[in-house]
Amino acid sequence: MTTNDIADQPAPEVAEPPRQRGLLPLLLVANSAMMAVYMGVGSVLLPTQIAAIAPDDKVALLGLIGGISAIFATAFNPIAGALSDRSGRRNPWIAAGGLASLACLAFLGSVNTALLVGIGWCLVQATMNTYQAAVTAIVPDRIPTARRGTASALVGLGLPIGGTAGVLIASQTAGQLRTGYLVFGVVIAAAALLLTTFCRDVPRSGTGAAAHTSDSAATAAAPKRARLAAFASALSHHDFRWAFIGRALMVLGYFSVVGYQLYILGDHISLPAGLTPPAAMAVLTPVSMVAMALSTVVGGLLSDRWNRRKVFVGVSAALAGLVMVVPVISPT
Repeated sequence: MTTNDIADQPAPEVAEPPRQRGLLPLLLVANSAMMAVYMGVGSVLLPTQIAAIAPDDKVALLGLIGGISAIFATAFNPIAGALSDRSGRRNPWIAAGGLASLACLAFLGSVNTALLVGIGWCLVQATMNTYQAAVTAIVPDRIPTARRGTASALVGLGLPIGGTAGVLIASQTAGQLRTGYLVFGVVIAAAALLLTTFCRDVPRSGTGAAAHTSDSAATAAAPKRARLAAFASALSHHDFRWAFIGRALMVLGYFSVVGYQLYILGDHISLPAGLTPPAAMAVLTPVSMVAMALSTVVGGLLSDRWNRRKVFVGVSAALAGLVMVVPVISPT
């Protein structure tokens, strides 16, 4: 065969991942369970437990535990993702993360000192981020390109559905912390087992075992310093750097309020008679999640139609800052 003959050969087609029946609903369940744990435990059960242990120092202690556990979350997500990439499989990491989270949540519900609560929550962050890293990779791994928009939309629904369900569960079990932690452990373990039982692993990126082996070998051959440099080089791009800074500040502002919402409602807001802070959160969270889902869809459609991004970022940031003043002026 001559060089010209080779050149005339059609380029090999990239194989799409095989379609798996029921994958999208199971992905929705998996992501909803994950957000239920993050919102229900992180915003209700954990603050309640810390307040019971150290009522006078609860704010500082919650901040300390939250800050240290965030380091575990930040580290374990890329580590677990890289290990699952190298293995070429997601299901073992999903199952292991879900079952380990059940054990860690059970441990967290059984301790009664600040040190052990901190250790338990760090372990939960580590195991949950192992689960999260593998679940997040399923959309590019197993969903054909033409259906990834639908898949991403369903995955995005995990936040309002799971967040609402998580806070509702937590508000009902705040008086029985051990039971509450066990319920959330069972939820995440069941979601992991459902997904891994009914949806099989496929070669990563849908390009076949040979391509996966080649990618893994190339990644392993690259020096660690070069890989870190490539990762950090993204921040050298002007637009990406400012998008990164803006998103980081947005997340910081959001979770600075949401993480302390139970204490804000209990210590600074005049609640109606007979309404406890956990019950108030069970009222507020569904409202906020519905508003979040609607604004996300409407904002995305309008920004696409008008082909404008900055005006939506600016207006939404200004509105967010403005409404933060309302509970200061009128704490009801």
